[in-house]
Amino acid sequence: MINKLLQRQIQKHIKDPANIPPDFKALLNVISESYDHHERENKLLERSIDLSSKELIELNQQLKKDILEREKTEKKIKAVNKELNILFENLDEHLFSVDMVSSNLIQMSAGCKKIYGYEPFEFFADKSLWKKVIHPEDQVIAELQLESLRLGKRVLNRYRIIHKDNGIRWIENKIIPTVNANGKLERIDGITNDITERIITEQKIKQNETLLVSNEKKYRSLFQSNPMPMWLIDADTYKFLDVNTAAISHYGYSRAEFLSMSALDIRPDAERQRFLDYSRSKTETQSNRGIWEHVKKDGTVINVEISLDHIDFEGMPAHLILANDVTERLVAEKKLKLSNERYELAMRATHDAVWDWNLVNSELYWSEGYETLFGYKTSEEEVNINSWISRIHPEDVKRVTEGVIKQINEPEAGFWQEEYRYIKADGNIAHVYDRGYIVYNENRVPIRMVGAMSDITNRKKAEEIYQKSEANLRNILENTDTAYVLLDENAKILSFNSSAVMLAQSDLKEPIAEGKNYVDLLANHRKTEVKQAIRKVLTEAKTLNYEIRYDNEFGLAKWLHVRINPIMNIEGRIMGVSVAATNITERKISENMLRKSEANLRTIFDNADISYVLLDKKFRVVSHNQKAAITFRKELHKELAEGSNFISLLPKDRNAVSRNRYELVLRGSKITYEQDFTQKDGTVNWYSINAFPVYDELKNILGLIIAAEDITSRKYEELEKEKITSDLIQRNKTLEQFAYIISHNLRSPVANITGLSNIILNSPSMNGNDFKKCMEGLALSVKKLDDVIIDLNYILQVRREINEKKEAVSFSGLIRDIKTSINTIIEKEQITIKTNFMHANELFAIKSYLNSIFYNLISNSIKYRNPNQKPVIEINSTRTNNKIQLSFRDNGLGIDMEANGNKIFGLYKKFHNHIEGKGMGLYMVKTQVEILGGKIDVKSEVNKGTEFLLEFEV
Repeated sequence: MINKLLQRQIQKHIKDPANIPPDFKALLNVISESYDHHERENKLLERSIDLSSKELIELNQQLKKDILEREKTEKKIKAVNKELNILFENLDEHLFSVDMVSSNLIQMSAGCKKIYGYEPFEFFADKSLWKKVIHPEDQVIAELQLESLRLGKRVLNRYRIIHKDNGIRWIENKIIPTVNANGKLERIDGITNDITERIITEQKIKQNETLLVSNEKKYRSLFQSNPMPMWLIDADTYKFLDVNTAAISHYGYSRAEFLSMSALDIRPDAERQRFLDYSRSKTETQSNRGIWEHVKKDGTVINVEISLDHIDFEGMPAHLILANDVTERLVAEKKLKLSNERYELAMRATHDAVWDWNLVNSELYWSEGYETLFGYKTSEEEVNINSWISRIHPEDVKRVTEGVIKQINEPEAGFWQEEYRYIKADGNIAHVYDRGYIVYNENRVPIRMVGAMSDITNRKKAEEIYQKSEANLRNILENTDTAYVLLDENAKILSFNSSAVMLAQSDLKEPIAEGKNYVDLLANHRKTEVKQAIRKVLTEAKTLNYEIRYDNEFGLAKWLHVRINPIMNIEGRIMGVSVAATNITERKISENMLRKSEANLRTIFDNADISYVLLDKKFRVVSHNQKAAITFRKELHKELAEGSNFISLLPKDRNAVSRNRYELVLRGSKITYEQDFTQKDGTVNWYSINAFPVYDELKNILGLIIAAEDITSRKYEELEKEKITSDLIQRNKTLEQFAYIISHNLRSPVANITGLSNIILNSPSMNGNDFKKCMEGLALSVKKLDDVIIDLNYILQVRREINEKKEAVSFSGLIRDIKTSINTIIEKEQITIKTNFMHANELFAIKSYLNSIFYNLISNSIKYRNPNQKPVIEINSTRTNNKIQLSFRDNGLGIDMEANGNKIFGLYKKFHNHIEGKGMGLYMVKTQVEILGGKIDVKSEVNKGTEFLLEFEV
């Protein structure tokens, strides 16, 4: 049956259809079938458009619901704003708005009366009043402020004003500018606070902080630059908390290695249990000094003399350790002891370097000890006084020779002794102690001198080491922040350090000095307490620790941590006490303020659905609610405990970012951000996190509060809406592309068919050759029309098959099947296909789609291979979190990305015209990848190859 559209065209051009030649009827039947096919596809396309329109209608209805909800919310906001306006009018802060175009005030809150002393109407009456009240010396601040506002920058500044009562006050302004599209300042809105009391307090605190910073710098400088190894360890766990450069250099461990170790790790196995037993059983009366064995990183065992001091480190009890390597000293002492024994024996058995000097002829005799001590063989050389002089160290020779000659010429001197350096046979320098007796004749003329020379090198080295150690220890004592005073049994001052002098200036009635009675120097209300404490330590021989609060001369509370230790002699008898006092005022104030904040917030904390954590200024957990503990266990699998460092509980990759954020809060900012946590099953939980500072009544920042709200459900709703919107946009783009294909790709063949049909119908006398050409043209146009319709059918079929059953598809299995199907061309063209699916070899997807994707990408690499080299195709997979990435790389002809980068995945797009193809392969690959929920990207360079990158969610 002839298509109705074609019938109307025939009736228009041929009055009597019965006159159509039989040969034309077969052609008309073919054209009629093409028209029918075209109409069926148009109906199918219209149906797809209707379905998409239905989805758009549903989305529109949802948007209307959202608009209604937003209107309700706006009404609530207006009501809240009304309440806020009432609140703002009663705030202590002053709120204002200014029209910067007309320089007119828009609003002034009642708070201006409290701050400036002027009523709001006075500012409205006098536009320049706000300038007049600024202190003349601070006018420049207001001018700079105006320049910043014109640039659209927010302003936060502070300056002095002259109150209506002529008093000087400090204010703080926070101003937000409004700039129009042309960059012109239209309006400013601001809030003003009276910060006079805060400024006064800050000035006092700054003075104290300057002193604290100075002391801390001294400690840090002392700690890091000390030539002897020093470190801090946790008093309970023995973990290293800090370590100086000398320790790193001497022991061979890096700073990071030290901080991952404990004090047990630097001890030999035999010493570890001894250390634990000593630490667990240690009483306050035991000495804080001792010699232990340590092990360097290279395994060398050394002897160290430990000096330990108890300190408070960031709120935790810790030990400050000074480790003096005495290995050489012990060896030297042993040698010195042995040397002294030999000296005694030598003196008895004349085995020392005994000498006999004939003052008449200068001959010099040495005993065998000379060779033993200094290496010179007396039997092989001429020995006289000159040989002895020549071996004295050049820097000592003048002093020694003049000294011995002076003694010889001194009447009745009788004895000479000297210490000097002597050059040994092997070139080394020895320290010697030399002494001799002068022998006189009957006329009291010196004729002979007999003596003995001892090598005291080891003793000298030991003395130098000891003196150096004593100097270092004294340096530590003089530069520590803790005040130390040494008292005898009657509380008289024996010694003290510089910190004690500084403390005495504010706490004692008169300057501290040796010989004075320590108790007598104290204020009367403190004498009894300190006197009893000293008596208790002297009686019980135990260290006493306590904290005390008292008011200083300015009426401000001051806190001290006091430690009194007994001092014993070698026999164990108590000789006196050492008093150590550390100023802990700032820490106590912070703790009290934070506890007060904790008490006020506890009720809210424990009954809220939001996780709350209260931190101090060092990010230590002060308090938290039950919800926060549950959230930590759920998301971080850790226990949230008071006193723990909050930053250290977070994942390592988030430590630096979190610290920067919270340090910003401690500077007065409020921050809001979102944080995600990936679960074991691949799902993600989302939290909205707010962090804001905690202030005391003087507006000093004590710490911060972190509030975390679970927004996972809302986040997934937002993502789902975004996905629906994205899908609709993609479908509309597809429909537009279909419409474009129909209007362009179908128009040309249909127009050709219509034109050629008109020529045939209107030319009954056409010759055979022309008729044949027209028939060939018609057949070619019909073929093109049919190809486009088949392509459209294929695309629609691919999109309709999305409901095909999904299954676990093996990548290596797909490659094996594809290689089998194209084995002939692989062997013929010597194609190498390399694969690596070690990290991911499976994807739960529609197998036919995945097979088509692999086949098209591999066949494209083969089709567009470089004829000048053997084709190589590399296919690799990787997996990160819940995503699988696939890479298809070849060494083929490549694509000019600058010219064709935005056309690569278009329908009927070809980039190499010398190779046959329709330009549908990459379009179908992209379509199928997106239907499977993935995405595709491409990198390519002409004559260097192409790489396709695919990503799928697992």
